[in-house]
Amino acid sequence: MPDKLPLSCEVLHKQSIGSSTYLISLISTRLTGVQFPLLLIKAADLSPTRVSLWFNGENIVSQTKSFAALLLIILVIGGWQTAVPVSAQTLEDTPIPNGASEFRFVTTSKSTTMEKELNELAAQGFRVERVSKSSYGDDIAALLVRNQAQSTDARPTDDKSTAAARYEYKLLATRKASTLEKEIQEAAADGFEFRGLTSVIRLIPYSLGNETIAVMERQVGATARRYDYKMLSTKREATTQKELNEAVTAGYIPVSVLRGQDNGAASLLFGPNFVITIILAREVDNPTETSSSREYKFLTTSKVSTMEKEMNQAVKEGYRFYLASSDLLMLMSREQGVKTPAPYTYKLLATRKTATMQKELLEQGAKGFRYRATTGGLGGLTTVLEREQNAELASSHTYKLLAALRETTTQKEIGEAVTAGYRILDLTTIGEFILILDQPTDSAPAKASVN
Repeated sequence: MPDKLPLSCEVLHKQSIGSSTYLISLISTRLTGVQFPLLLIKAADLSPTRVSLWFNGENIVSQTKSFAALLLIILVIGGWQTAVPVSAQTLEDTPIPNGASEFRFVTTSKSTTMEKELNELAAQGFRVERVSKSSYGDDIAALLVRNQAQSTDARPTDDKSTAAARYEYKLLATRKASTLEKEIQEAAADGFEFRGLTSVIRLIPYSLGNETIAVMERQVGATARRYDYKMLSTKREATTQKELNEAVTAGYIPVSVLRGQDNGAASLLFGPNFVITIILAREVDNPTETSSSREYKFLTTSKVSTMEKEMNQAVKEGYRFYLASSDLLMLMSREQGVKTPAPYTYKLLATRKTATMQKELLEQGAKGFRYRATTGGLGGLTTVLEREQNAELASSHTYKLLAALRETTTQKEIGEAVTAGYRILDLTTIGEFILILDQPTDSAPAKASVN
């Protein structure tokens, strides 16, 4: 091995400690292409061949001498954890109704605990509406909602015409893509349906704690299979596009996209193996109903400005935004064979400060831009906005961004915002819990509660 290991750095999150600024980053060796989730790297010390590693504000080593030294640093430091951005949301375009509704925000670091809490709330009439799309941290987060009418009649009944629907949840957590696909199919055979996806990397134990988590849901008592699922797991953009086209031709439609993991024994030494993952679904009773009706374009890049340019270029080919995940992964969609330019313009806002994002969302909302998704990249927190090119159709929007570190604070702020007439659009975890809400024109204060 060389005395100085060539390195490249992908910034995930900026963090201030005292008067210094550090970057939580992924480090890649240019010799092997392997990525390592490292600690806090002091921005001033970053160079192609030299890097200072910090933990809780203290310098650990000023220069990596070899691959072995780098791996040793990762393995001996316990307790500190980070996560990689991952999940796309299947309900991005559907604001959560706030009239006469109750909201419950839950978060935990363990998938088994989350499954237990979801089912306990589901027994009280709540239903999952959002699974956090990404996770820079150790927490899995979800938002549930129930109508207040449901909470006043929780009695079991045999009369299905009057009984409020109740749901139950299963969380599938695994390190290998092939295992996840198998478990999704098994759950679907028991009547469960896909609701969301996230992936977490834990530094210690290295790779052993990594897992991709799928949230599955079914109505209590329903065991009939309604959907078939297919999972694509690739490393290259061209391969992803090819397999996506084949799946869509077979009648599947994309429901989630993420940069997931496919880790085996080798990941213990060489770090997590990241792959582009797309979950697709089709109805069992009508497997070819959507076949050839729509086509999809997959986009990925590390730069926000490049993604904005590529999205607006795709618009000229008739595509419109469809799905997004963290790590700047996008799916755009158009009617099969329709190449007439779509009447939309896209703008991507990127910042590392939530206060700046709030200001820019208000400014762009007033100009007629509509919120579509939260993603990420080298620019930090990134939001995708869309506007009708016809100015007469581009109505103004009022957006609110909530950012909190604690579960109780998040619930309190959700309650206050919903009472003021805001609707919940999106949930993301990037160091802190971030929710995007909008306020419809002429909206009245809502009757809502968060317990």
